[in-house]
Amino acid sequence: MSIDIADKLGVKVSYNNKNSSGFICHGDDYSYVLTAKHSICKSNPNDCKFKHKKCDTCVFSGVAKTKVSICKPDTDTFPLCKVRDILLSPKKDVAILVLNEKSHLDLKRKELPSTKIINTANYNSSHKFVSCGYPAINEHQSVQPLHYNNFSLFRNEKICLQIISDTLTALEDPKNGLSGNSGAGIILNSSSCVGLLGLYTDTGDYGICYGDIVDFSINELLTSSGYVPLEMEEDLSNNFKALIQSDFMECFVRVECDLNLDKNRIVNLYRLCLDGKKYDYVKIGDRLIDCIPSFSLSRKQLMRCRERNTFGNATLSAIRNFLKIERKTKISEMLLQGFLESYLHAPKLYSFDEINNAGFHGAHVKFNKNRNIELIHSAAFISNSLSDGVSYAIDAILKAYPELRSLDGLLGNTFLETNFTEDECQILASLLIPGESSYSQGYEDRLAIFIGYNHKIEETLIYENASRFPSLLEQKIILNVQQALEYRQEEINKLSIVNATIDCFFVPFDDVNKFNDEFIESLKNEEA
Repeated sequence: MSIDIADKLGVKVSYNNKNSSGFICHGDDYSYVLTAKHSICKSNPNDCKFKHKKCDTCVFSGVAKTKVSICKPDTDTFPLCKVRDILLSPKKDVAILVLNEKSHLDLKRKELPSTKIINTANYNSSHKFVSCGYPAINEHQSVQPLHYNNFSLFRNEKICLQIISDTLTALEDPKNGLSGNSGAGIILNSSSCVGLLGLYTDTGDYGICYGDIVDFSINELLTSSGYVPLEMEEDLSNNFKALIQSDFMECFVRVECDLNLDKNRIVNLYRLCLDGKKYDYVKIGDRLIDCIPSFSLSRKQLMRCRERNTFGNATLSAIRNFLKIERKTKISEMLLQGFLESYLHAPKLYSFDEINNAGFHGAHVKFNKNRNIELIHSAAFISNSLSDGVSYAIDAILKAYPELRSLDGLLGNTFLETNFTEDECQILASLLIPGESSYSQGYEDRLAIFIGYNHKIEETLIYENASRFPSLLEQKIILNVQQALEYRQEEINKLSIVNATIDCFFVPFDDVNKFNDEFIESLKNEEA
């Protein structure tokens, strides 16, 4: 299917006896052929490399539109295409050949498949791509399909792929054999999506090729010249954001420390904000009340309440649901959710009450800029001492991690439809569950633990200068954490068998159990 589409949209581009490839992008009101900028340049790319000139940033003039030939020499049914205008990207090795009205109508009558420009943020090395160009291997006279995998970004501005076609094995000199493939459109190899990733621009060694991404800058070039922009796919993860925002972090102060557990073991040490020389429990209590709806209600329920402007009733319902939960760790679970959503920008996927997956208290999903997706399994604890809390956490991880089940078995249609909006269901299924769609990337497991523990503010500190008090308090906290981790070092070493990043959030309280009890009592008063 994808090879057929790539063939229909792939063309040969000739200029001044130089043969290259191109890709047709069209809509109701426009027809463009995208090609490599160096395909229609009078200079030889190798000469430019010798002079340290880059095709990406080179903007030349004097291209004779009448000398640009667009054809498919291996078919008799392709119409003669004439160029009305030529646009050159100032930052990419990309040229846009704008076809004249007659050529546009001729192509429209052929009912060619439509494409959209896909967003690189939605794809990774597991996806496969294809192209159909007119390289030298076929003397530029017939189309040559190529298959690609191992997609990645190169220096954040180019696409890099591995050619997996048998074509390479038949070539003594791949670089010369694939000369003229520049400008070929690299499209997603999928039966459900006709998506253009970018244009082939260069052949490297060992079957590696490079290309330029077709992105928003190409649309800026089109619109600034008065032409219709191309249809572009959005970054799907932008439509599934954390509900607890950064103001949650205003209740805490990060304690800068150089504490290491092991590789991929990230210690995040925080203390509560201060009210004078005491922890400000009122501030954190107020903020936790704001977090209860996100903890106790589904995203679908919350969205419905916002649409109906019934958020006040939803908050009372959420408080009732929260009070019914019998787990002693429910407040620490909510604190961890706040950290994961506001600090790591990882929205909640499910909680312990929705899915009990191997004993973890919930899971969050984190969309990273490098297109990698992480599923963060969370566990929260309260303890009389940090040392005991670390011991509980390690024991829980070692027991629970081997029992984790895959998402496709957990997130059935019923769970998704019950807890998420229709758009969110599509995003989660397409990004997380293999086989659901062409976007599916799978995910990496990650762990997060929260330990709220007792660490009273020493009486001697209270008599210190007010300006020095915060730093002296933090020194005491860091020392306490160092001693606790050293004491549990043998148990910590056992975590080396767990192949996952672990984020550790440690927060001291004067009396964590007292704080829990008083917060629950305040909620009962709210409910009444």
